[in-house]
Amino acid sequence: MLDIDDARKTCHTMREVPHSRAALKAAEQRLVTALEAYAAAVAARGLPLPHRLRVELIVYRSVVAHP
Repeated sequence: MLDIDDARKTCHTMREVPHSRAALKAAEQRLVTALEAYAAAVAARGLPLPHRLRVELIVYRSVVAHP
C-alpha cells in the first residue's frame, strides 16, 4: 500500500509542477503497476478489491493506454 501512496503523491506533484509529459506518463505507469500488484495480492487472499481502488485502476489503465 505504501507503493500506491508514493505513486499517487508523485503523480499529484507531477501535475502541479511543470514536468515533461514523459515523466508524468512514467509516474502514472508506476501507479498502475502498484495498483495491479495490490489487486493481485488482494485476489490471492480471496478478498474483493475495494470499489475505489478498482475504479482508480480502471481510470489509470485508460490514461496510460491513451497518450
